[in-house]
This record gives sequence, structure tokens and C-alpha cells, in this order.
Amino acid sequence: MEVKGVPKQRAYDIARKEFYKLRQQEEIERRIAVEEARMYGGYFGETDLQVGMKIEDRAYEIWKKWATDNIARLEVDREAAYANVVDSMSDDKAAPEEEILA
Repeated sequence: MEVKGVPKQRAYDIARKEFYKLRQQEEIERRIAVEEARMYGGYFGETDLQVGMKIEDRAYEIWKKWATDNIARLEVDREAAYANVVDSMSDDKAAPEEEILA
């Protein structure tokens, strides 16, 4: 649609402003409708933020279980590394240092 006597840039600005004004009006009407519905007990489910937090919490709990299991496994491995170590010095034999001092 062309309007004679109006430059293309000016026509674009007019159309853009009309579009933004309509979009703003629709957004206001939508917010009012939601507010009225909530006032009368309407429920719209969780917000995007709440859904995201649930997903993040679930992922954190999975990671926490994985980390706890790995820590426990590493501690068992570390303790097992020293389980079969035999002390080469017994109590009834004196250490070489003690023999020298005696």
C-alpha cells in the first residue's frame, strides 16, 4: 500500500509506531485479563522461571549424588591402598637409630 506524498522512511516510521502501540495495548489487555482471572481463583501453572529452577534443582541433585558416590569410592580406594602394608619394623626389634644411641 502506497501513500502519495509520504516518503518511504516516514511511512515506515508511522507503521512501526502504530504496530508498537497496538502491541503495547494487547500486552496491557493480556495482563489485565490474567490479573482478573487470578483475582477470581484462576491458576496458570508455573512461570518460566519456576520451571527453570525445578530443572536446575533436579540437575544439581543428580550431580550431588554422583559427586558423593565418587568421593566415597575414592576414600575406599585410598584406604585399600594402605590396607595390606606390612610394617617392616616390629616392636621387639629396635630401630637402627635406637641401637646406635644405646
